[in-house]
Amino acid sequence: MDNNFVALTRCYYCGEPNEIVIDRYLGHSHHGKGVSELQDKVIDMRPCNKCEELMKQGVMLIGIIPSMCDPNWSAPPKDKKQAEGWMPNPYRSGDVVVLKDDAIRRLINDPGMVNYALEKRWIFIDKEVLNMLGINTKKEVA
Repeated sequence: MDNNFVALTRCYYCGEPNEIVIDRYLGHSHHGKGVSELQDKVIDMRPCNKCEELMKQGVMLIGIIPSMCDPNWSAPPKDKKQAEGWMPNPYRSGDVVVLKDDAIRRLINDPGMVNYALEKRWIFIDKEVLNMLGINTKKEVA
C-alpha cells in the first residue's frame, strides 16, 4: 500500500509515537493528499496509553524552556477558525515528571493553578523551576 494513506502520529504530552492513522478513502477525504502529511505530527491532545496511565498516578509536569518559546505560544489565535483545534506549543525541554496530587497541593500556592493541574492532569513548567526543586531527570514518577 502507498505510504500516502497511513501515518504514525505523536503524543502531545510525551512526544512518543501514538496513533496510526489510515485514510480509508484512499485520498479522497483529504483532497487527494492522503494522510502522510500527518506523519510524526501531534494531531490532538488525547494522551497515549503510557501518558494516560501516568496521569492516573498524578499530574504530569512537562518541562519547557521559555527563552526558546515563541512569545505567543500560550495565547490562542483570536480568529475563531484559526483557534479551532489550537494547542499550546512551547519549546519542550524533554523533562516529563509525574507528581502525586498531594505534592501538587503542597508545591503550588495558587488555588486556581492547583485546581487546573488536578483537573487537566498536566501542566507546563519551566525547566529551571524543575531544577530548583531538585527534579532534573527525564520521565520519572515522584
